[in-house]
Amino acid sequence: MNIAIKKAWIKKQRYFVEKYQSNTNGIFSKEESDTTKHVKDFLRLKKPASILDIGCGSADIPAYIPDSLKKVYSGIDPLDIKRTYPCLVAPINEAAIKQAYDCILCISTLDHIAEPYQVAIKVKKWLKPNGYFILTIASYENSTYQRFQNTGRYTEPDPNHVWHFNIKDILRIFSNYKLIKAEHTILKQYIIIFQNAV
Repeated sequence: MNIAIKKAWIKKQRYFVEKYQSNTNGIFSKEESDTTKHVKDFLRLKKPASILDIGCGSADIPAYIPDSLKKVYSGIDPLDIKRTYPCLVAPINEAAIKQAYDCILCISTLDHIAEPYQVAIKVKKWLKPNGYFILTIASYENSTYQRFQNTGRYTEPDPNHVWHFNIKDILRIFSNYKLIKAEHTILKQYIIIFQNAV
C-alpha cells in the first residue's frame, strides 16, 4: 500500500473516532441504520460462534452486533485506539490471524482499502468452511475505478472512497464464494452475503 494513502486514511480515521466515539448512535444516516438492521437480523438468525470485523474502526462494539453475540466479536483495523473489544491493530494486507471464524464482516470498509483483492484472499484463509462473509458497500452504476489519482488528490463523486464498486465488481472479486444474498438498501448501499462453500 502506498505510504501516503495509508497515512491519509489513518489521519481521517483518527479524526472520525476522536470526534464521534462518544456519540456513535447519533452519527449514522438512515442508510446505515437500514444496513445495521439487515446485518443484525442475519447475525441473530445464524448465531455465529465467532465474528471478525474487518475495519471495525470505533472504540465501542458497533450497533450491528446483537447483544447476544458481543462476547464472540473481535476486529481488525489499522487505527491504534483503545477499544472495548479484542482488536488486532494492523492493515489487512499485513495481518496474520491463525484463528478461523464462523462469520467475517466488512461493513462500509472495502471501498476504503487500496487492495480489495487482498481482502478476498485473507477472508478465504480466515473463514471456516460454510462460514459467512457479510459485505456492505456504497453502490455505483459505473464500473470500478480507483479514485486516488497519481496526483495525490481525490476526485468526485466521493473523496472518502479509494474505490467505487458496482455489484458486478464485487461478484468478480469474491468469485470463489457462494452468493447467498445481494440486496440494494434504501439509500444506495449494497449488502452482500457470501458463504465459504466447500
